[in-house]
Amino acid sequence: MLAGCGSDKKASETTTSTSTPSSTTTVTFPPVKLGEGSDAQGRISNMLFAGRWIAQYVKDTGNKARDLDRLRTEMKHQYPKVKVVGPTVTATPTQVSALSGTLVANQPPGAKNPYTLTFAVMDTAGKCVGATSYGYPVLGKDLVSFINAEIGACNAGNALKYSDHLIPH
Repeated sequence: MLAGCGSDKKASETTTSTSTPSSTTTVTFPPVKLGEGSDAQGRISNMLFAGRWIAQYVKDTGNKARDLDRLRTEMKHQYPKVKVVGPTVTATPTQVSALSGTLVANQPPGAKNPYTLTFAVMDTAGKCVGATSYGYPVLGKDLVSFINAEIGACNAGNALKYSDHLIPH
């Protein structure tokens, strides 16, 4: 599992607990430095760093992270050449696919239908990481992630579909 890590705003290590239906794993990572995981052209060269940065952003921001415009602004600061695109757009080294909502669309949020922020990141080697941060009443309590899983196109919509069976509900 990919778990949260720091952002350039924090100087200390961050520990994040992640859950799956059958187990909980706690992983500690050092903070992601400004631009870490990008190449000289500003493209994402290591999807793990970009994924960790987004996961930590969600954990630190909570429900405010559900606002994709806010994520776009923060992403421009961390990775100036990378933009946030919609859930059906395939991720590339210069665009992160994102989707904000609930686990089951068009149903009210609750303990069995948590808030979600799902993203897909692809690096310059063509590796894809998908992840869904979720929680209720606060987004970011837990995270499920998968690297190069059989999700189809590397986008947030497919990542949410894949996450559905990993999230207890």
